[in-house]
Amino acid sequence: SESNWIVSNLEDPESRSTLVQQVVRIGRTSPYNGVDLNFESISEKDLPAFASFYVDVARALHKHRKTVSVSINATHLSAESRNVWAKVASEVDGVKVLLYPENHKRNLPGPVASTAWSKRSLESYLEFLPKEKVSFAMPLYGQCWSGASEPEGTMMFKGRPQIPSPVYLNHTVYRDKEGNPHVKSDSGDTECWFE
Repeated sequence: SESNWIVSNLEDPESRSTLVQQVVRIGRTSPYNGVDLNFESISEKDLPAFASFYVDVARALHKHRKTVSVSINATHLSAESRNVWAKVASEVDGVKVLLYPENHKRNLPGPVASTAWSKRSLESYLEFLPKEKVSFAMPLYGQCWSGASEPEGTMMFKGRPQIPSPVYLNHTVYRDKEGNPHVKSDSGDTECWFE
């Protein structure tokens, strides 16, 4: 898989060095302030390889007065992972907490990122990340489930939610007890949650 290829390259010192050099070359020669390294859904076992890569890129680009930010998914982290991310945060210029997805294909239908969950997630990350370096990304999409728990598709927003076919939804927007919006098909077998 793509993820295994990336990890195997990050774990190999020669390959990681080449990747670092490529990112630094791009960052150094671009007209922008720096780079944002956004690898999503990093497993706990793969985190050390990514962390070393982030630190190597940050140290190299800082020599050229360029900034480096990284992205982290809002998931429950072990104490060990929190320590790794705190070390990364000490080396980079910014950490973007991706406040999604609260619910996905392994869950029952529900909000992509409810207000309460987003607040709890952000507060937990501020326990080990310096707040002056933290920003957050909120979702601008929705997720549809058809049947028990398998997502049917993703809704992307362009003015109005785009519902994957063949889902035909009524025009009633429902809200759960927190006010998170969702719609249901006329037959009731498909739900789409969006933020």
